[in-house]
Parts: sequence; structure tokens; C-alpha cells
Amino acid sequence: MRFPPFRHVARLTLTLLIVAVPAAAGVIRGELWLSHKAADHAHAADAATVSTRRPAPSPPPRSQRGVADGVIYVETVPEKVEKKLAPKPNARKKPPLPRIVQLNQRYEPRVLATPIGCAVELENLDRVYHNTFSVSVAKRFDLRKYPPGHRDTLTFERCGVVNLHCDIHPDEIGYVVVVPNHVFTRPDSTGRFALPKLPPGAYTLRVWHPRLGELTRAVTVPKHGDTQIVLAY
Repeated sequence: MRFPPFRHVARLTLTLLIVAVPAAAGVIRGELWLSHKAADHAHAADAATVSTRRPAPSPPPRSQRGVADGVIYVETVPEKVEKKLAPKPNARKKPPLPRIVQLNQRYEPRVLATPIGCAVELENLDRVYHNTFSVSVAKRFDLRKYPPGHRDTLTFERCGVVNLHCDIHPDEIGYVVVVPNHVFTRPDSTGRFALPKLPPGAYTLRVWHPRLGELTRAVTVPKHGDTQIVLAY
């Protein structure tokens, strides 16, 4: 029996490996700025640093007050991406529910993002009675007055922003941002963010902030590499 030359075997093996490689995926990452003026100033400073002959070490990024309250998400994603990121319904160990607590007469966190259809736990950790209600289009409810230590679970079946209020403490305000899938993130205190990996293609990026409202941007993930984007109100 004759065997094919080694180079033919190697070529066939390489071909099989190439076929087996999964489709490329890239990350949408970038910066969220609460004003165009702040974004322009920051990038002008970066350009000046790069243009010098011996650039000084880059200073640490500055915090933006309130930027971490933003929510960044992709409007529509491929079904296989959502299936990969969503918790497995038959998993033995289910992840803990997202949690909002009432402490020092505040909602903590002030802003919480959750995919549609998911449940959120709400607990009173104060030593006083509280209430939570919402008249938002995305979900209307009233949990009535409840004592310290009380816990409720709410499920959000509709996308949108749900404003949380307490009729005992009028200054107590929180937000649940119900997004359409699991491709979402929150910026850090400097505005930087990164979304989960996506296959190449065109996507619609949405941003929500409690003080500034909504932004929408079209973005393309290339066949190779990540996508950098600057978002500014």
C-alpha cells in the first residue's frame, strides 16, 4: 500500500484545520463622554502628546462624574450570540439574580441594566419602612409599604426604562433599564467600556443615561480586529 507524500498530508491537515476554525469575532470598545466639549478637549490633548518628539507618559484617565450611570447595548444581535451569553435554563447552578437594595433612603445601585424577561431582586436594608412603585410604560406596579428586611422579586417583560420611586421618601429614585439581549455593558468612571464579542456585521448601538437621555449610533464590526468608537452627548 502506498501512502501520499508527507507534504500532501500536511496540506490536507492544514485545510481541515482552517475549515474547523470558528467565525471571527470582534469587540466594540470605546469611550462615553457626557459632552462633546469634554470629548474634543480630551482627544486634542492626546493628539498634542502624540505629536511631540519625546511624548511624556500618558496621564491616568480622568473620571467623569455620573458617566457610570450610563447603559450601552446593541439593539439586535445574532441568535447564536444571545444563546451563548444567556444563562442556561437547565444549569445546575443558576447565577444570582441582579439585586437592588434600599439603603440610607437610596436605591443601590441607582441604575441597573437587565435583559428582557429577567428577574431582579429588591430588598429593604434600611431600618425604616419603604415602598417601591413605578408608573413607567415598560412596567407599572406598586409594592405597597413594606418593613425592614422585606424582599421582593420583579420580572421585566418589556424593554424600556422603569423609574423606581418610594412614596414615603420622594427623593429616593432609581432606574431599571431593560435591554433586548445580553450584549450590554456599563462604562467605568472614566467612560471607557467594552461589549461582548460579536461576529462581523453592521449593528445599532444604543446608549441611555438618566440625565441626558438616549444616543443611537451605527457601528460595523470588521472581519478581523476590534472596533473603537467615541460616543458623546
